[in-house]
Amino acid sequence: MLGCGTIEPEPVNTQLPPPKNVELASPDIQLLPFTTRLNKLAHVLDISVSDEMFDTLMQQRFALGDHEYARALRPDRRWSARKMGIWIKGLLPICESSRFTELYPAVSTAPDTFILNAYGRNAEPVDRMVIEDTLKTMNDDGNHDRTVCVAMLSSLEFVAQ
Repeated sequence: MLGCGTIEPEPVNTQLPPPKNVELASPDIQLLPFTTRLNKLAHVLDISVSDEMFDTLMQQRFALGDHEYARALRPDRRWSARKMGIWIKGLLPICESSRFTELYPAVSTAPDTFILNAYGRNAEPVDRMVIEDTLKTMNDDGNHDRTVCVAMLSSLEFVAQ
């Protein structure tokens, strides 16, 4: 039949341009050494760095930039999407722990003590705005405190210098 041929679809360009002004790995961002980050977490939770709550992070410590010169593993203080994912996975047991809830029973609505312990400074109005914005954009299955905990303990203010 005339005119009943197969129409070939035009190829679709699946290569999207990279988003502007988005950079996960920057040479200007230096992670705090792994042991410093771990000590900060221990301070926030008022527990020892040897507590089992840190087991997930300790198992991934070399992927998170820790060093062991005896094994020729140099420190890696670059922040990347991969490290961010590993760090967040390690934070989940911490942020879901009874210890965290005991110390910060309503961190999403009353973050002052948490901010003081995590950042070493008093909470500011912008902190509340960031928390509100985070909660608006996250699908956190109703566990707002866990979301705020993960967001704040993975922020550059906490992990970088």
